[in-house]
Amino acid sequence: MASTVYGHRETAPWQGASPAELFKDMDEVREKISSIYSLNKAFVRCKTGRLWKPSVMDYYLHMIRYNYILHIQLDGDTYRVKPCYHFTIYEPMMRNIQAPHLTDRVVQSSTCNNYLKEKLRYVFIRGNCACQEGKGTDDARNYFKELLRRYYRRYGTDGVVWKIDIRHYFASIDGDCLDAINQKYIQDEWVISYMEQWGVRKGSKGLGLGAETNQFEAALALHPIDTFFKTVAGCKYYVRYQDDIMIILRNKEEVHRVQDMLIQQLVKQKLTLNQKKTRIFKLSAWYSFLGFNFTVTETGKVLMRIKAESVSRQRRRCRHQFNNIPSEDIEISGTCWAANASKGNNYFIVRKTEAYIMEIVREKREQEKKIEASAARVEKLVANQEYIAMMADIDLPEEGERQEVAE
Repeated sequence: MASTVYGHRETAPWQGASPAELFKDMDEVREKISSIYSLNKAFVRCKTGRLWKPSVMDYYLHMIRYNYILHIQLDGDTYRVKPCYHFTIYEPMMRNIQAPHLTDRVVQSSTCNNYLKEKLRYVFIRGNCACQEGKGTDDARNYFKELLRRYYRRYGTDGVVWKIDIRHYFASIDGDCLDAINQKYIQDEWVISYMEQWGVRKGSKGLGLGAETNQFEAALALHPIDTFFKTVAGCKYYVRYQDDIMIILRNKEEVHRVQDMLIQQLVKQKLTLNQKKTRIFKLSAWYSFLGFNFTVTETGKVLMRIKAESVSRQRRRCRHQFNNIPSEDIEISGTCWAANASKGNNYFIVRKTEAYIMEIVREKREQEKKIEASAARVEKLVANQEYIAMMADIDLPEEGERQEVAE
């Protein structure tokens, strides 16, 4: 049968294997996740950008041995989840992170890439842009722009954008509700048992940030809300990335009608709306989504511009890092920010910010040249002293006295 395009998928659900047929034998799931080949591939993904860490380098040097031990433990049900590392990040906002142990990260990566991605491939709707092959924040923003264009072609600028935010989403996910969703869609008890140890257990609440499987759990936890918006509420223009939801509707009355039903659905999931961040905007106004501001002009052009706080934060970061990191790292930081900002309509903002960062880089390079020249003079002076002392056959000064002479 010929392959057709079905949304973002290569084939329609009825043309490929159904989710129940993907893994008929549960032993096949364990064998695929715990094989040495899968664990090696999982570690290669985990080590990307982290080889500077001693623990990752040690694992890399003994990868076959460690993964063989992990394979034996998974096959024999002797594998135990290790405690997480807890720390706090402050950019772009304060979040408490629960980073899993390296061996747990390897098993999680193998579980996600060898089972969860295929199992949930036909579960998520098109509007859910998280934790899927070929999707992410870029896809979410591009899909939202496409929804704005579709709405404009049909209704013009006569409409509203409803921005929804779940209050303390990760910390509010209920273990019992999540277990019911896992039993319905994931089904494999062996996988679910480990996902509970990595994430939230039955009878408890709160999903930690840091584990790869927890991202899938968070994307799956709001799947009932996705189906509610698409089937019950009839919202055609809907996009979600984790707990960031954007919906385009005709007017405020329609928003209030859907909101009453939404609150009832969230109560079933033991979640609540964040009333401060849940807002209604005119279609022609500016509204933020995933780090960018969006609007629709009278001619139907969709504009996407970087948020002003992102520009000021990047400038402060580069200035703050002046005395802490080399000029090459400052330049790389600015280049990465510019690459992200260039995805929107930010030509002049990017050029100005790049000029500001390059000025900082030039100042840093001049400072580095002065330091190198000073170090060269000190080294030359010390070498001359050693040569004179050798020729005169006298005792050399101690290291501390030598430094005083160099100064």
